[in-house]
Amino acid sequence: MGVRVAVAYHTGYGKTGSLAQAVARGAASVDDVAVDLLDVSRLDEAGWSALDAADAIIFGSPTYFGSLSAEMKRFFESTVGRWAEGLPWKDKLAAGFTNSKTMSGDKLNTLFDLAAFAAQHGMIW
Repeated sequence: MGVRVAVAYHTGYGKTGSLAQAVARGAASVDDVAVDLLDVSRLDEAGWSALDAADAIIFGSPTYFGSLSAEMKRFFESTVGRWAEGLPWKDKLAAGFTNSKTMSGDKLNTLFDLAAFAAQHGMIW
């Protein structure tokens, strides 16, 4: 039985998408790991099913003005139904990554936002 990893990301200018692809390649290089690469701005029912079936979800968002992108925040807020149904993502592993154009882009705040979201869903960061 293999391990399923979902990489759920938003990219505004392509750099976070490139990082998401690198994360997916790294995870897929491990024996018995299957990876779903999911752009949250184009998430369809198959994408939601992949998230629900994943053993681990890795979230990626660019840092804009010290926080998540609006599209990633929109995705987070769209999960309220799953949260209300009883935490179907509870005990899944979670991780995250970000990037920004500037050296002082407050990327740590974005990572805190990703970790807080995972905690809200009962995930293990």
